[in-house]
Amino acid sequence: MIHIRPLMSDRINARLTELTVGDSLALVAMPEFAAEAARSEFLRRVVAESTGAVSDPADWTVEERIWAVAHYLGAVDGQPNIRLMGGGVLTDYLLPEQSMPPGPVDLEQFGAGGWTIGQMTGSECELVESRHSGRVQWILADMAVRLRTAAEDRPDHKLAPGQWCDWLARKIEVLKALPSSDMDTLFAAYRAGLPRVRHLWHLELSDRGHVCMPVALTKTREAGGGLPPVRFPVSACVGSAARALGFVVA
Repeated sequence: MIHIRPLMSDRINARLTELTVGDSLALVAMPEFAAEAARSEFLRRVVAESTGAVSDPADWTVEERIWAVAHYLGAVDGQPNIRLMGGGVLTDYLLPEQSMPPGPVDLEQFGAGGWTIGQMTGSECELVESRHSGRVQWILADMAVRLRTAAEDRPDHKLAPGQWCDWLARKIEVLKALPSSDMDTLFAAYRAGLPRVRHLWHLELSDRGHVCMPVALTKTREAGGGLPPVRFPVSACVGSAARALGFVVA
């Protein structure tokens, strides 16, 4: 059995337990494209106790949930600064001094008066993932969830997930119907606002959802070589025996 240090931040105080073989087989059986749903299932199985200010892992931000997976991987690996695919280590990507999710930021300073930008929770992201694919759809959905107006009335995504998904689809259509110049202004404000709500990771969007960028962006391949964006898939937490059994069962 591995020893897992408590997952602790200003908002989170969670005791994690090791996956059983049964847990691992359930995770192996989940489709690869359902990364956030797999993260939800992983957290349901490893969080033995959660007593922080935000106790439900469904309400943790996308960034906090990725951090939980990385924390677990550190325990499995026996060292917190785990090595990652692409040649980097965890500290090439993690922003430990920025662990507290900033509150909503007014985008008027960036030319989008009346709009604020905030966080996306893991449970919101799971619903986005269930309905959207492709980078353009992910970006529009991310904008729709993170950007708010004071007059906006959105359903509760946990109590009424179907209504929330319908609301999201309508808001995306509203964004797509904006005049091009208005969308230019709003998109620029959205991009300028993202660093103001950043914590734990510098996230960007790919055709399969969120990826973590290196802390020093000059190291990215796009900038001339070095470290690529990375994911922290739940499948990496599954032991080799359970992985082999999962393939046999499949």
